[in-house]
Amino acid sequence: MKIIHPSISCVILIALCHAGCGKNDKPIEEPSVATPKLAEGEVRFVDLEENPNDKLAYFKGSSEPFTGVAVDHHKNGQKSLEMNLEDGRGHGVLRRWDEKGQLTQRQFWDHGDLIENLTNEQARQAEAHFAERRELRATVWKKETQAQVYEDTFVGLWDNLRDAKDPYKVLLEFGHGDILLPALKNTAKLDWGIEMDSHAGGGTKVSRPDFVKKLEALRDEGYTIIETEWHQAEFDPEGPRSKYRFLIHAARATTRYIMRGAFTVDWPAFDENSEHYQPKTITVTEYQLLTREAPAAFNEVNLIDTALEFPQLKRAPEVHPILAYDLDRDGQLEIIVAGANRVYRRRGEQWFPDTLCHEPPKPMGTALLADFTGDSRADFLSTPIGRMPVLYTGGSKGEFVSKPREIPLDAPLKNAIACTAGDIDGDGDLDLWITQYRPPYQRGQMPTPYFDANDGWPAYLLQNDGKGNFTDITQQSGLDPKRLRRTYSTSFVDLDDDLDLDLVVINDFAGLDIYHNNGKGRFTDTTSQLGEQRHSFGMSHALADFDRDNKIDLYMTGMGSTTARRLEQMKLGRAEFPEHQAKRMKLGYGNRMYLGGNTLSQPAWNDVVARSGWSWGCTAFDFDNDGDEDIYIANGHMSRKTAKDYCTKFWTVDIYNTSSKENPVMASVLNECLGEMQTISWNGFEHNVLFMNNHRQNPGQFVNVSWLMNLSHEYDSRSVLGEDLDQDGRPDILVSHIGWERQAGTKPYYLHHLQNRLETPNNWIGVQLHENGPGKSPIGARITIRHPGGTSVRQVVNGESWRSQHSNQKHFGLGTQKNVASIEVRWPDGTFTRKENPKINQYHRIIPE
Repeated sequence: MKIIHPSISCVILIALCHAGCGKNDKPIEEPSVATPKLAEGEVRFVDLEENPNDKLAYFKGSSEPFTGVAVDHHKNGQKSLEMNLEDGRGHGVLRRWDEKGQLTQRQFWDHGDLIENLTNEQARQAEAHFAERRELRATVWKKETQAQVYEDTFVGLWDNLRDAKDPYKVLLEFGHGDILLPALKNTAKLDWGIEMDSHAGGGTKVSRPDFVKKLEALRDEGYTIIETEWHQAEFDPEGPRSKYRFLIHAARATTRYIMRGAFTVDWPAFDENSEHYQPKTITVTEYQLLTREAPAAFNEVNLIDTALEFPQLKRAPEVHPILAYDLDRDGQLEIIVAGANRVYRRRGEQWFPDTLCHEPPKPMGTALLADFTGDSRADFLSTPIGRMPVLYTGGSKGEFVSKPREIPLDAPLKNAIACTAGDIDGDGDLDLWITQYRPPYQRGQMPTPYFDANDGWPAYLLQNDGKGNFTDITQQSGLDPKRLRRTYSTSFVDLDDDLDLDLVVINDFAGLDIYHNNGKGRFTDTTSQLGEQRHSFGMSHALADFDRDNKIDLYMTGMGSTTARRLEQMKLGRAEFPEHQAKRMKLGYGNRMYLGGNTLSQPAWNDVVARSGWSWGCTAFDFDNDGDEDIYIANGHMSRKTAKDYCTKFWTVDIYNTSSKENPVMASVLNECLGEMQTISWNGFEHNVLFMNNHRQNPGQFVNVSWLMNLSHEYDSRSVLGEDLDQDGRPDILVSHIGWERQAGTKPYYLHHLQNRLETPNNWIGVQLHENGPGKSPIGARITIRHPGGTSVRQVVNGESWRSQHSNQKHFGLGTQKNVASIEVRWPDGTFTRKENPKINQYHRIIPE
């Protein structure tokens, strides 16, 4: 081994090389004879050694790589260098000072990699930012700081339960006082053998020894704890007392259980020297127990892992965007994994990969299949990152063998991850609306203001000449003022049933924008009619008739933030930013349902479908064929080593004192903050949600039955499609997820095919539409099913969910109806095709007359 010295250490050499090297910069001095006393946890660089084999730093005489702080000093005793190391590598902040104690350099390292380097004034500005944050944390956010300390108790419980082979052992070892359990209030029976018991109010006090006996009895009887969530919804430092929301998924043989509810915790008094608190008493204020004894309704039958599909590539391709389409018009849907240039075709019960495009597309944000050239064949539109959009013209068998041609714009697309097509001007061809998403945090910029940001990269409205040639008409269309939104999903859809396509735009850091079309491609912004209910961290949307009134409703997913609710309950915020606090719960509210009509409106029961977590893609589908549109939602942002949540920093730090402009100082500050997410999560370990619509029995009642149907899945999900892939009348699910394993700088991507096997007595009918030339595109068509029980309506749209496209095959649950009077299709050009007395429980291909 050799001694690591600041002048020869690899890390310090890099630090010196990046220091700016001004004339006044001097090499780091040898430590003086009278070296100042070290602070607790510090060591001198001269006491570290570098192992020539692994190139890691070790403290002299130690066999373990060093973790801690290494320092050096000028001859006058002033500290000259301070660096954080973890497992023998630079990890965290490195600082350098001159002999007068002035900061001259500030770097941020991530496990040996240099991430940010600031010198002189920029370094001092960054240091001032962190000093201000520490001050605010101790003053303005003091209550939240305490809440975080107490929360660590249940974060630890959550982590231990998730990692344990025996969750009961974790619960038995979890220290607490008495538990008060509420009384049973009522029992209800839902569809498919689901029983729902609701508990609330006064109940029974259970001592810890008695509670241990109850747990042991459950374990001995074969009840298995599968998944949990624990979220601190409120905190009162005067108690101190917390309110928690909890979720437990359990099973016993073929019976599944969901327990969700709330409890309060009375804590010991706060002590700044204490790092762990044991609950004194736990009072369960209310909980709901859902039970279903039956085989799993959904089962995974296929998993696409792009790393396994392409082992020769260093970086596994994305699965996104994901599309479902009948490319070859054989009546069976294909699964298109566009990011990997793959199309999967079904043969019997198996799916086989094939190449999508003969000339592989560049990495893309989004894609769309539609007939843009008017030849009754589906073309493939792709939005390559950092390039112009391109169009692959389709062949007669659904193949894409031609070279793509660029669609010229005034600048390349930087990150277009949402687009929609439709005939906006009634000329018979499909026009395009392409939007972009500017990610926050990059290069020190943040959406500003965070609640109504219009500071991203431009969207484009492109008018088609009928042959796939496009002209930018954004400025004259009425869409120019908000074209800089940070958009995640968007759709052309006829909201007011006036035979033209309106526009829905779902934006992160803003929410919903609605534009009504005059029929000639001129749009009027009508968003203000929604008032404050338009705000959201908008992520995706679904369009369907959720309340069965034959009007198209809109469901928008967003981020339902427990942290925001807790800050609101404690009335915390920075006085100099009143609007930030005023908009906090508007943005952090969660998902929003808007019922259709002359104008969209949010129902009084919206809370029922609002809080599913950090939600991404979603789909409306009738999984049980009862005639009610259910909702499946992908959840979870970033799950890392622990459930400890970054969300507090977002709400107390990141949304303040930021700008849309790129800033190297703020880049360093934000990157250092985000560096914590190598370990901690951000809305991690959340579960996907299946809201079962119970409209027939109880309008406005949606019940999350995801675990009971084997759809809850704890991975960080993104795209969702609800499609009847095997055409058995039971819609299946495609859902993607992102892994965060640290491997060669890549993120693994997966696509899960979850087959619906729910047995019901209900009937169904399906409609398949294909490209039929100008004015007869499936896109924009309206399908009406008439039966003795009423009517069901569905529009064919695209741009829903997140980086996805649903097919032109539409499924309708009929409940117990045994016949259908007619299928009627209104095509985009206003003509109709009608089929009388179609057979139920099968698909019907409808062709224009």
